[in-house]
Amino acid sequence: MMLKDAFQTIGFNGPTPSFMILWKTDEGQTKTMCYSSAEVDEQIQLHACKYTTYEVIKND
Repeated sequence: MMLKDAFQTIGFNGPTPSFMILWKTDEGQTKTMCYSSAEVDEQIQLHACKYTTYEVIKND
């Protein structure tokens, strides 16, 4: 049995993202987490040309 205090977790313990962008290519997909609609717009403008298609998912 593993105790919670037996290991250290490393990660992001901050605000919940408002949006997720799924970037799709022939090889697979990747994702970008965004915290505002302005950030979504910025990421699409910067990266959309690198991918076949993308989908924006809003976290309700």
